[in-house]
Amino acid sequence: MSKENVKVENVYLAAREEWNERYGSYVSQANIWKTVAFLSLLLAMIAVGGFIYSSSQNKFIPYIVQVNKLGVPISTHRAKATEIKDPKIIKYALAEFINNYRTIYNDKDIQVKMIKEAYNYIESNSPAYNMLSEYYIDNPPFNRNNRVIVRIISVLPLSEKSWQIDWEEKNFGKDGTSIETNYYKGVAKFVILPPTKEKDILKNPIGLFITEFNFNKQIK
Repeated sequence: MSKENVKVENVYLAAREEWNERYGSYVSQANIWKTVAFLSLLLAMIAVGGFIYSSSQNKFIPYIVQVNKLGVPISTHRAKATEIKDPKIIKYALAEFINNYRTIYNDKDIQVKMIKEAYNYIESNSPAYNMLSEYYIDNPPFNRNNRVIVRIISVLPLSEKSWQIDWEEKNFGKDGTSIETNYYKGVAKFVILPPTKEKDILKNPIGLFITEFNFNKQIK
């Protein structure tokens, strides 16, 4: 090989070495940063996915609060699935529905609150919902000259999903004098759908929804 060829080859090798020394580190660093950016993006996507999944899970845990005759809490514990079907809890929910449904106050704000609470125990688009709505249309409780106080007599199971409620209604005049006392017997069919959202837990903690309801006035 001639000296000229060696010299030419050395020139190219020298140029490549100089390029590698000057720009090769930049290229290498750029590749490293690309890898780091990709890994960061992947970790961010995993974190966002985990947050979305975590947010979609129910964070609200129902608790059973036992109270004494004065309404003072005496014990609290986390509700189990089997406790939701406890006869005492079902009895309370059905009695609460009757009280809100049939009581008449001379205070408009209290009456509106009781109507809303009665609907909390009713399943939407059910026969019970239509019955309750028709009742309030035909018998608006506002501006009545009488007051009705409800006393639950008994709440007893007829089957797993149908219970009988017996109650007394005392009618008082505007001046507070007793007018008459009537007795009623009703049958409620219901389903239990434990709530998963905060707003539903606050309205109906055990998730008991009446689907059908009928009652009759009793002759004493």
